[in-house]
Amino acid sequence: MLLILKLLLTVLIFHSFYSAPLELGGSLRTHFQNEELFDSNYYDYVSAKIASSTLGESIGLIYSTWNSFGVILYISTIYKCFGINTVNVVICNVFIVSLGIIKLVKSLNLTDNKRHILVLTILLFMPYHVYHDATPSKESLTIGLFLLSLAEYIKMIVSKKENYNFLSLVLLTLVRPMLGILVFVWIQRNKLFASGRSFIYFIIGFVLFFYLTPIILHVDLLEYLKVSNIFVLNDLAQERLALSGIKLRIFELFGASNFLSLILYSPVRLIIWLILPFPLLELPIDGVIKLSALNWLDYVQSGQKLFRTIGVLYYLPFLSLFLLNWQRSVRSDLGRFIFFISLLISSYTFINSSRYRLIVEPLIIVQVLTSKYETEGISSIRIV
Repeated sequence: MLLILKLLLTVLIFHSFYSAPLELGGSLRTHFQNEELFDSNYYDYVSAKIASSTLGESIGLIYSTWNSFGVILYISTIYKCFGINTVNVVICNVFIVSLGIIKLVKSLNLTDNKRHILVLTILLFMPYHVYHDATPSKESLTIGLFLLSLAEYIKMIVSKKENYNFLSLVLLTLVRPMLGILVFVWIQRNKLFASGRSFIYFIIGFVLFFYLTPIILHVDLLEYLKVSNIFVLNDLAQERLALSGIKLRIFELFGASNFLSLILYSPVRLIIWLILPFPLLELPIDGVIKLSALNWLDYVQSGQKLFRTIGVLYYLPFLSLFLLNWQRSVRSDLGRFIFFISLLISSYTFINSSRYRLIVEPLIIVQVLTSKYETEGISSIRIV
């Protein structure tokens, strides 16, 4: 019943806040990455073109935009199998994300069925996540595969077995290479750093991965990982903050303008990024009023801002409890992982990274709703 309700809600959001206004403006699929819209409009265009082309013609299109090989292959495969209709992508998004959430909750071994359903419901209907499920974006595929990878990890700890199913993690790495690497390092950290030999093997594998990635995925991760790129990204972000004095001032105070500020302000950026009040500074009141005029660009942007704002309000109570109980949080494996991945993301993409927090939000909610006793790994889990 919950899955049917989620599917109906997501399809309704797709037609109301995505498809209708974009079709009205003739921009449901765009042949270039329009900064006024979303990357998903271009992914949709390229995927539709691949689905209607031969294999030889489509190879170049798969690599037509940076670091998006996985999502383009995902959407084009759906179009090949079920027809070129964005609703098909929405349905598959709902399935993959729901599967990730169900697997994650199941791995927690919640014995009380009512509480199990409560946690499931809260995770299935996170507002901003549901909005992304209704678009052909990279976020839904990323979140679904990420949660599946994490569920396998928790299952491995609870069962006290060493076998880990890497399928979802491999697929995640194809969609978001850096996130896949971070999850792999965290999951395998005990083995990777257990001895000098294993560490050497890790370094060799790490170097080979970064060497082969440009050849296989056409993504130069070594170039992307340079510390200097953090400053370049921050400079680009600063240019986009011209219309928001508050955002600009926060960036001037805590942004990474050099290596010293990158290290020194990292804890402050972490807290700001986790709270991320920026969506609340862009309340879509004017946009909602304009909806009646069916101005297509305002309609789409207002829809996004509306769900983003509701999403922040939905998430803040859980975040507050998480931060108030941070000492207990960091004692759990999941809590340490949240801090680890949040610190890295907030350092690389500080101001313009609200969509990347979609990865962390379900984990914080799960951490707040569950308490882990780690006498022998994750030996027992209960609702707080």
